[in-house]
Amino acid sequence: MALTKVTSSVIADDAITTVKIPDNTVTLAKVAHGTQGGTIYYGASGAPTELAAGTAGQSLITAGAGANPSWSIPVGTWVLLQTISATAAEHNLTAFNNSLYDEYRVVVRRMWSDTSARILWLRTSTDGGSIYDSGAGDYSYVAHGYNTSGGTGSSTSLSAAQIVFPEYLGDAETEVSFGVVSIYTPGTAKRARLQHHWSGIRYDGNGYDYTGFGLRLADADVDAVKFLLSGSGSITAEIALYGLQK
Repeated sequence: MALTKVTSSVIADDAITTVKIPDNTVTLAKVAHGTQGGTIYYGASGAPTELAAGTAGQSLITAGAGANPSWSIPVGTWVLLQTISATAAEHNLTAFNNSLYDEYRVVVRRMWSDTSARILWLRTSTDGGSIYDSGAGDYSYVAHGYNTSGGTGSSTSLSAAQIVFPEYLGDAETEVSFGVVSIYTPGTAKRARLQHHWSGIRYDGNGYDYTGFGLRLADADVDAVKFLLSGSGSITAEIALYGLQK
C-alpha cells in the first residue's frame, strides 16, 4: 500500500478532549501562561500550581517536603530601609519597624560639615521622630580614639543631652568622615544600646579612628534617630539605614 505524505492538517476544536490525555503527561510547557514574577510549584495534590509574585527584596523560601514554598525575607537578612544623600542641619532616620527588625545599622558612607570643628551628636526618639529626647540626663556615652599626629583622646559622660561622637568634623569633602552605628534592642521597653566606629579626616587634616558606646537611659523603645551638630551649620552626608530581619 502506498503511503501518502501529509503536508498540513487541521485539528477540530473538539477533536482533543481531556479524556484523551493520559494522567501525568501534561508538561510544564503546556501549562497556561501566568503572571510575570510568579512561579510554579507542585501543591499537595502533585499538580502544578502558581505562586503569585512576591514583593521586591523577598526570596523564595522552602518549608521542606510536604509544605508549599512562599515568598519571604530570610531571618537574619539585613534589609535596606532608608537612604539619605543631602545637606541639612539635621539628618533624621525614621524608617524603623520594630515588629520586623531586631537590630539596626546606620552606615555613614561620607559626612562633613560646612562649619569647621563641629562635633557630631546623635539623639533618639520614641514617637517616630516627632520629638527627640534632649534632656540633660537622657544619655550616657564613652568613646576613645587616636589620630595620625599621635594624639589620643576620650570623651565620657554619665548624664548628657545627646550621645557624642568626639572627633571634630572637617568642613570640606576632602575632610570626610565615615562610620557605622549599631543600635541594639530598640524595640523593647529597655534601655536601647548603641555602638559605633568612625574613621576619617579631621578639620585639621589629621586622620582619626575611634570607637564608642552610647546608652539611652530611659526604659523605652527607640524608633527614630537623628544626627546633628554641636553648634550651628549643616551636614552633608550619604547615610543608609538597615534593619536585621527577625
